[in-house]
Amino acid sequence: MFSNLTRSIALFGLLLGGTAADAAQELSGQNTCQPGTGSVSLVAPPPAPLPELTAANPDVQRKLDRRGTINLFGPWVETGRHPASDYGLTWHSWDEAPAGNSIWLKEMYWAYFYDRPDSRKAAYRFHVPELDSFLEPERWEHDPEYGSTYRIAYRTPGFVEYSAEVADRMLKGTGAEGLMFDWWIDNHPKMDRSEVQSIRQAMAKAIRAKVGDEPILLGNVGREKEVATMGQLNGVFMEYWKKVPADGYDCPDLLRMEELITYYDEALQQPKIVAFEPWRISQTKGDQDRRSPVNQYLAKLFSAMASVAPRNGYILYTDNQRDTDASDHEHVRYDFYKTDLGRAVSGRTIIAPGISYKRFEKGVAIYNISRQNAVVDFGGKTIEVRSVEGLFCKERKDGFDCI
Repeated sequence: MFSNLTRSIALFGLLLGGTAADAAQELSGQNTCQPGTGSVSLVAPPPAPLPELTAANPDVQRKLDRRGTINLFGPWVETGRHPASDYGLTWHSWDEAPAGNSIWLKEMYWAYFYDRPDSRKAAYRFHVPELDSFLEPERWEHDPEYGSTYRIAYRTPGFVEYSAEVADRMLKGTGAEGLMFDWWIDNHPKMDRSEVQSIRQAMAKAIRAKVGDEPILLGNVGREKEVATMGQLNGVFMEYWKKVPADGYDCPDLLRMEELITYYDEALQQPKIVAFEPWRISQTKGDQDRRSPVNQYLAKLFSAMASVAPRNGYILYTDNQRDTDASDHEHVRYDFYKTDLGRAVSGRTIIAPGISYKRFEKGVAIYNISRQNAVVDFGGKTIEVRSVEGLFCKERKDGFDCI
């Protein structure tokens, strides 16, 4: 039995091109959750059984069966910069599936209309000819970067039935494996929250009744706890936005993330897809901060949370909105994303509040968002996981190698 902390620091330093101490020091200088200084020794409970989750669509199930240790997703991925084959889950307004083995969802616009010359022939082509009956002259309060945007009049009688028809046309016309709904929250500009919730709930029921059980229905729930449509959704996009790019996430934020991931992993319909997108710490506008020690450190923590807490979790650690002029959701593929511990062979196992692990074919993924460093005993082999840290550990005969 031995502590793997020294080896972990050495490997982590090589990974970052610096040292773990550099990352910890930079983390301490940020407006983000600060690691605790105490330490506790814990014994890992036996691994929880692997939950059996099945997709109604055999093609989706086949793609889920190909999942590895860290599974990336591509929201509105720009294939000119990022091949769709790099991701296990993608969505966009494309009219045909991208190359690769990604689960492909078609975005269905339902709350707003982009007034662009090609809108009716491209992104909204499945909305016509009835679309003009459901447009309002009032502008949607989007940022100027998105151009002229108007409300879709989803309060108009007949809209719910119309939305189900559009959904059916989109799926049949493109072969997409599901639909993605942006702004799937109650907080819409100049709207009563209860009214928006009622409309979304009616839409979800009508669409699911129309398209059947096979398609994935995934909503962008942001940082919120969606309840009204859990009977129909089988996926969520947790776009964990923040107002200040230079800030990270405080300790209550980390606990809230874990709480929401756990909730969605239980409440969603099968196959319970959780796509988790935290945003990086950006000191300056541009892409130079993407590979900073602190961002790689936090990206690994969030990747561990997405690998451990949900059964079918996906991760992308991204820019803040418009850190660069290229597009939203820009990112880099960190080297540790290639970590191969094989497939999961257990469910999430809680060691202590804020500390959980999952067994994989070749090792263990573990994260610690508590305020204490922890030395965890796995049957005579130990892993030392610091406060506010995520690790991916390959098991050896005499211990673990962790990054």
